[in-house]
Amino acid sequence: MSGSPIAGARCTTWRVPPSLFGPIVERLAAAGLTEGARVAVEKPFGHDLASARQLNARLRAVLSEDQILRVDHFLGKEPVIELEYLRFANLALATLWDQGSVCCVQITMAEDFGVEDRGAFYDPVGALRDVVQNHLLQVLALIAMEPPAGAGAARRVVCERTRSADARFR
Repeated sequence: MSGSPIAGARCTTWRVPPSLFGPIVERLAAAGLTEGARVAVEKPFGHDLASARQLNARLRAVLSEDQILRVDHFLGKEPVIELEYLRFANLALATLWDQGSVCCVQITMAEDFGVEDRGAFYDPVGALRDVVQNHLLQVLALIAMEPPAGAGAARRVVCERTRSADARFR
């Protein structure tokens, strides 16, 4: 279980249902293909807390934590990335963007798509869970979090989002 990437490492990607994440990674590990690799798992990461913990245990049985990337494609969309820059790189707004200055936040997800060809995904997952629980709460955490500081900024962003959500929803 090495967490360091290896030179010449290959990357493959699959479009598979979440129920196959665990078995695929376990078989990759059994074939010796996870040594020095990183594995990206896109949400939904389980269908509830118990199944998320079960999947995490299966992945952690064959991978170290730094080999696992939990991904939400929505956070890579241009407006969300621009929000990060607006939030943290704009010095004029950074000094004003705190709980003492902001009284209300409204998030609108205006996308032009239907669920017609996404039925196989939404049947077990649900559109409400996919859009609200996953995407929009991640955006809210990005808006509400403190700026990450220091080395390892990517990991600190995750920590700050989690801390922000914990503080607001307890």
